[in-house]
Amino acid sequence: MIDRFFLVAIRKKKEQSTQSSNPNNSPYEPFIKHIYPPEGEVKDPDATALATRVPLFCFPDDIQELVNTPATLTEDFNFTFVFTDIDGNQQFGVCRRIRPIKKSLKKSPSASASTTNTDEDLHTPEVLCILSKYNWLNFHFKILETIEERLLVSIQSVTDFVDALIKHPHPSLVEGKRQPFTLKVVAPPNSVLQNEYELFPPEDNSMFNDILFKTLFEQLSTENVLFLFSSLLAQHRIVVTSSSLTLVSSCVHILLTLLYPFQWPYIYVPVLPRALLEYCMAPVPFLIGVHSSSYEKLSKMDIDVVFVDLDNNSLTAPDENYIEEVPESSKLRQTLDKIVAEWKKSGYFNNNGVVEAFQSWYFQMFGTYRQFVTKNRDKNMLQFNKEEFINLRKKASIKKFLNEFCSSQMFERFIAKCEERVHPSTAADNIFETQINTIGDPSRIYDNTLS
Repeated sequence: MIDRFFLVAIRKKKEQSTQSSNPNNSPYEPFIKHIYPPEGEVKDPDATALATRVPLFCFPDDIQELVNTPATLTEDFNFTFVFTDIDGNQQFGVCRRIRPIKKSLKKSPSASASTTNTDEDLHTPEVLCILSKYNWLNFHFKILETIEERLLVSIQSVTDFVDALIKHPHPSLVEGKRQPFTLKVVAPPNSVLQNEYELFPPEDNSMFNDILFKTLFEQLSTENVLFLFSSLLAQHRIVVTSSSLTLVSSCVHILLTLLYPFQWPYIYVPVLPRALLEYCMAPVPFLIGVHSSSYEKLSKMDIDVVFVDLDNNSLTAPDENYIEEVPESSKLRQTLDKIVAEWKKSGYFNNNGVVEAFQSWYFQMFGTYRQFVTKNRDKNMLQFNKEEFINLRKKASIKKFLNEFCSSQMFERFIAKCEERVHPSTAADNIFETQINTIGDPSRIYDNTLS
């Protein structure tokens, strides 16, 4: 459920490293104050290499500003990051930035040996961080809240809790759904801490778990959301910025779910550290979030990027014709406008309605794809007849969009994974496929919904 826990803080650089390559020329740096399991217990070299990158992602904003104004953190907050390896496997970093706790951790065997009184006297925020292969955001946020509570007592009590969680068996399944479980933690006699916790992992692996579309619509108008949706499908380079790390990482994650049933195969970084802004020079599509303190430097780079300012409901493209709205979006816009209007009137946001609205649009565009995937008996391979799939459409705008999108990595990977879905005996395992099965006769799709 979790792979590793980190407590990351800020310290003054050692004298010999002050002149090292640092884009902000700050004499301060993030460092690992505590890690569990400790380095000696982790044999995987990849995990060791990954750990060295964690501090940078725990403090992706302006460290110098945090040192200058430590009192600006008035309440704790959460944010996320993602590490992706060359094979596309992801490890999720779930973070909680907290106000400094005036308790020395030097006696902890897994605390950094370089922790000094000077480091502690900075009174800058610290970050609790979990690395996990599972994208269970709300579950991990709850874990971090518990860790913060135990940290008030001692770092050893945190280690005891994390150790118990790492060693606990994976949650049991009942009818395909994960079940809540009780985590028992070793506690010394007369301890004020709990020794049992009732934990609730997500029931399934739906990518819509923990997704609250209201967060996105609180920051952006329907028009800007649809422009961003169109930009994602056009595989543009997109940078999302805000003064809130919580907002940036949340909204970037939400935007990614708008692509379902397709998956974004390009660079994806919910929060990019200031020291790594050169990643935005990559000549490939990307979806990257940055703290607003990095925007000025980023805006001076010579790159064609769609900039999204969440704090000001602003979207800026290289030119006015850069983003072409997807075809047949009027009904999608009307549905989203209706959801937003009802939300502002009643206070209730129809999260499922947003999912259904986008899935209906995808169904309208791609709902008959199965009919054009055939098996080549000689080569025992699947083949997708793109030309026939596109030419059956009447509207030029739809043909143009499909001709471009069906050549993208997103669509090609979708088709490459569809073999198990084209066989009638295979049960549909997602909203999109379920909707296709519900319609049945493909001619009904053309007659009723496709132009």
